[in-house]
Amino acid sequence: MVEILKSRHHFLDLVQVAFILTDAHSKILYTNRYTERLFGYSREEIEGERIRVLFLEEDLTYFLPNIVYLSLYKSGFEGEALLRQKDGTKVFVHLYTTAFKEEGEVFISFSFQEIQRLKKLERERLEVERWTSLGMMVEEIAHQIRNPIVAIGGYTQRLLKTFSPSPKGKSYLHQMLRETKRLETMIGRLEEYILLPKPTLQREKIEEVVETVLQTFSKEAAEKGVFFNLETRALEGEGSSSLIGI
Repeated sequence: MVEILKSRHHFLDLVQVAFILTDAHSKILYTNRYTERLFGYSREEIEGERIRVLFLEEDLTYFLPNIVYLSLYKSGFEGEALLRQKDGTKVFVHLYTTAFKEEGEVFISFSFQEIQRLKKLERERLEVERWTSLGMMVEEIAHQIRNPIVAIGGYTQRLLKTFSPSPKGKSYLHQMLRETKRLETMIGRLEEYILLPKPTLQREKIEEVVETVLQTFSKEAAEKGVFFNLETRALEGEGSSSLIGI
């Protein structure tokens, strides 16, 4: 089985999912190219190790043994897992395992789909929802407070115009006006803070995007004898264009 996979590694290397094949004792027999990209281990480093090298220390007692048990004796395991890369960085993945028998030997296949970015987007979405709810609540509170403040300020001005209060009473009314205006200013600043700003559109250079993509695939392309040459030339006016030679 391992020889067959290695003879067809070009196909498995195109898959954007980390694929690992182990024996029944979870010893790693084969990995595809994406495994190195996801976990940082080269094939020479990780093949021969046990799958536990990818799991956190606290998951070695129950979580990993349960995954192996479900793979060998049940229908396999599917779910999210927090694993570790070679440098110790933690990474969220969607893990799918299954076991099969070939020529009397039992193998376990592990498929890892990175969901780190999805987790980040999910956290950002929850954060946005939290701030949105907070903003709506603050906006409602500000609206409810402004109404009585406006009423107090309006009636105070009418008292000053309609009646002739004593100097002391007049000073009290002016103080009330100053305080109501100060509260209105505070509420206005609070509303400015919670209102979402309008998006700002600006020009970006396409070269930076292209260079990032080329850096990502340059190593893999070079191994296959493909080389990229990025040439740029200025356009009339603002901006620029990029020509890619292969």
